Amino acid sequence: MRFKKKLTHPQALLNEINGFRNIEFGDFQTSKVDLVIHDWYNRHSQLIERFSLKTS
Repeated sequence: MRFKKKLTHPQALLNEINGFRNIEFGDFQTSKVDLVIHDWYNRHSQLIERFSLKTS
């Protein structure tokens, strides 16, 4: 998700997301997740942290 500013009603967002619980969006497998800062056009990307995911 992209946020332009701090959320004013985070619980409302969580409630909305929970409404999608039974919708199939597809899936994928990955072993890492990157936390980045970038603009809308994905230019000037800055890596903040890379997280390795535990695999089983």
